[in-house]
Amino acid sequence: MNSRVVTARWKLGGVAAVLYLTGGVCMLPLFAAAQNSNNVTEYRRPVWSTSAVFTDVSSARVLVDGSVIVADPGARELLRVSESGRKVTLLGRSGAGPSEYRTPQLILGQPRSRSLLVDQGQHRVMLLDSVGRFTHTVQFPPGASGLSGAVGADSLGRLVFLSLPPVPPTSRSLHILRWDPSISSSRPNGRLDTLGSALGAQLVQLPSKVSAGTRKSGTVSFRYVPYTSEDAAAVLADGQVVVVRSETGHIEWLDGKGRAQVAHRLPTPVRLLLNDSLRQSVFPRVLRDVVPKYRAAYSPDRVIVASNGEVWVRRAPATPGARSEWIVVSKDRGIVRRAMFGNRTSVLAVTHDSVFVLRYNEDDLQYIEMYKLH
Repeated sequence: MNSRVVTARWKLGGVAAVLYLTGGVCMLPLFAAAQNSNNVTEYRRPVWSTSAVFTDVSSARVLVDGSVIVADPGARELLRVSESGRKVTLLGRSGAGPSEYRTPQLILGQPRSRSLLVDQGQHRVMLLDSVGRFTHTVQFPPGASGLSGAVGADSLGRLVFLSLPPVPPTSRSLHILRWDPSISSSRPNGRLDTLGSALGAQLVQLPSKVSAGTRKSGTVSFRYVPYTSEDAAAVLADGQVVVVRSETGHIEWLDGKGRAQVAHRLPTPVRLLLNDSLRQSVFPRVLRDVVPKYRAAYSPDRVIVASNGEVWVRRAPATPGARSEWIVVSKDRGIVRRAMFGNRTSVLAVTHDSVFVLRYNEDDLQYIEMYKLH
């Protein structure tokens, strides 16, 4: 056994109903009470850990043979880690050619054991066959520059992603969009379907730069406000979208019209106070008044869909050295357990029997580890 199961007392609120009013129509999705929410699985010893180090891993995809394709935009590399973790092979190379990439941001699943690489730097996606060879390249459709915020792909190969925030920031509401690359066609489909909405990060306008010796204003720029609550999204194999609502602390499964079909409460968010001296010293003056005093309880960039359809949601650590905590949620059963890993780790992918984790050492070098689920 590579994991240890312990029991902890964890009291959650009872069943609560939330009333939604949309266009005069009353909908009543329920926040179901958690089931088996006191199960805590601690993962301490990996089956294997890579000896090779990585720079800035952003995503990973597990293939049917147990090997893992890893996107490392920091090193501008796409790599394949063998099923034993001992061998790492470079796929393609950095560049602008047909089988080359500039920013390998995301690696996503496609039908028939294929994979799709989102090359954000060149605004295109690249299809890889089952052995990692590049076969097709398709440019982003108009309006899809937000593919850098892609949240996944369904079993039909359609990409789901969040739109970019409006500039200037008139609203924090983002669209959840779906695009079918239709890579098998010589004319890719440019249609974008709207599947729902999500709360984006807060933007703040920075002061305009004034050129020396003149009163003319320069380019207006905007910056994301750190630690603000924002929603996270993921997509299941059947195409259903899951959204973690950070401000209210619950998770929703959306129907085809973007409405909550099923909703479950997440554990009551812990109010994590940001250090005032840190806020004063780290952030520029324009941000000090808008950075929240409390950081968000759930990480917007860490929602993982396991191969069995369970959703793993990362809970923000209470302290810098705290262990990595993940809430595992089932659509039918609610919260089924919590998963705990060492500090300075993050889950990359979950299969039916394994968890693949990114670990940082003291020098911020990255390693990939594999744990058995049971």
